[in-house]
Amino acid sequence: MTRILVVGSLNMDLVVPVPRLAREGETLAGGDLALIPGGKGANQACAAARLGGHAAMIGQVGSDVFGAKLIDGLRALGADTSGVGIAEGATGTAFIAVLPSGENSILISAGANGKLTPKMAVDRMASAERGGFLLCQLEVPLATVEAVLGQARRNGILLFWTLRPRSHLLATY
Repeated sequence: MTRILVVGSLNMDLVVPVPRLAREGETLAGGDLALIPGGKGANQACAAARLGGHAAMIGQVGSDVFGAKLIDGLRALGADTSGVGIAEGATGTAFIAVLPSGENSILISAGANGKLTPKMAVDRMASAERGGFLLCQLEVPLATVEAVLGQARRNGILLFWTLRPRSHLLATY
């Protein structure tokens, strides 16, 4: 089975339904809070595992309860989490306000995602199969993404990534 390697973010999403977005300086009551595992990277690994792929996640979580929950959730789906490190401090978090229409407004706190260094990520790629697939996005440091993309090209790994936000990497690879 081809290995699907995901390098990217792991976030705990704190989701609150709201009647409208709060204005500057305003406090607005929302609905019940939902804690939902997320992060573009973890979502990709989750989807790959659910579709029967051999998904392996490379990233960083914090030493808090959110980090443990994210790792446990991916493992429960059959994803390999041996490439997920634990950094001292907070796990990445997304604060999401959801309007009745379904549109949302998102505030990201990178937390441990911002501590994934190029060396960490490339070292953790060592188990990737030649000819496999790499999925990544831009919610970890840009230097890390650049290092991972370069290593994948050298190893003959097919690249896929979500350019969010858009980057100069589009012209490079």
